[in-house]
Amino acid sequence: KSMKKIISLIMCLVFVGCMFAGCTNKEDLKSDIVLITNGGTISDGGYNQSAWEGISAFAEENSMTCRYYQPVLDESGDITVENVEKYVELSAENGAKYIVLPGEEFAVSAYEVASTYPDINFILMEAVPHSADDTTDRYMSNVMSVSFDSLQSGFLAGYISVLNGNTELGYFGQNSSKNSA
Repeated sequence: KSMKKIISLIMCLVFVGCMFAGCTNKEDLKSDIVLITNGGTISDGGYNQSAWEGISAFAEENSMTCRYYQPVLDESGDITVENVEKYVELSAENGAKYIVLPGEEFAVSAYEVASTYPDINFILMEAVPHSADDTTDRYMSNVMSVSFDSLQSGFLAGYISVLNGNTELGYFGQNSSKNSA
């Protein structure tokens, strides 16, 4: 019994020590590139996953560090500007040079937050920054908006499939065309 008490005491001391001294190495939080997800995981099969895979590959090829944050959503399941701002601030404190925001739900956040951090480059996917009450696109020098044309992406997906040896393909189109069979 006394051995259990000693182990329990040691565990308590380690826990208390971690609380006061901090068990996290501050260098572990440093990142060149940060992805802030829309609340989803980086294995969601959508924007978050494709963004994370692209960021990870780019960072590795360019000897950079990267990390992601998965914010908690509000009661209605939305991501708030205030919540995004907290993660941008944390990213800035830890040396982020680039912050990736994947999706339209970040358009207002990018507009509200980017001007506060002029030394950070924001990459806004499938959206353009705008204010909450005016959806007019706003140009911001440190925000790059990246959009993908669905017709071009469909063509490229087919092209890559053929390059990979898949020659028996089907096509489901969105628009009527005289040229489709």
